[in-house]
Amino acid sequence: MILYLHGFASTGEGGKWEAMRDAFPGREVVSPTQPVDPFETMELVRGLFAERAGPHLAVGTSLGGFYAYCAAAMFGAAAFVINPSMRPWVSLGAEIGTVQRFDTDETFAWTREHVRNLERLAQRAGRAPGELVHFHLAGDDELLDHSAIPERYAEAATIRWYDNAGHRFERFPDLLPELERVLAGLERGR
Repeated sequence: MILYLHGFASTGEGGKWEAMRDAFPGREVVSPTQPVDPFETMELVRGLFAERAGPHLAVGTSLGGFYAYCAAAMFGAAAFVINPSMRPWVSLGAEIGTVQRFDTDETFAWTREHVRNLERLAQRAGRAPGELVHFHLAGDDELLDHSAIPERYAEAATIRWYDNAGHRFERFPDLLPELERVLAGLERGR
């Protein structure tokens, strides 16, 4: 199963999910709209993995990249991490208040407790095994600085940089062959 974890204030029915669904018609691609609370999101992830036979691959962008990394650490899933917010309690601290989702008219309350729970989740999850983690980073990400990732996560299976992708990773179709390679390796038992 491929589990797509979207970024902050997005929904599960975006273009990246559609691209994966179309690119991998023989595989299950699940993309829920995540709960607001980080611990509830990880409980959703745990439940989805428990309901389905492996191997499991968590693909995540931005905040979803952080969640995918946590899924690798907590549940042993492979993580395909795109422009992650690896310290989201810092990057999302300024978003406290009422937030509107990008794709809908829905709003939700983002609280200090949610921000604290992101840091608590990182502490609880700990470090993911490097062989499970594949970082894909835009050198021109206008929202997040990824410059510390190569040193901080040097043991990762993949750390690749891309130009002209931006935070939303507009070059997502370019990642599909790499995603296929990771999936094939998981399915072969590597």
